[in-house]
Amino acid sequence: MEVWDIYDKDRQVTGKQMYRGDIFEQGAYHLVIHVCLFNPLGEILIKQRQPDKQG
Repeated sequence: MEVWDIYDKDRQVTGKQMYRGDIFEQGAYHLVIHVCLFNPLGEILIKQRQPDKQG
């Protein structure tokens, strides 16, 4: 089960947490990152999510 720290609109941690799948309160945010990997030929690595992964 994933637990997320909750941030405000200014990316300040609020001290609250939520679980993946919970409904966000008004003004609640969590951090997300995306990573792109390129090789010397400019090709990008694409990984497909497992079909049995929830969410």
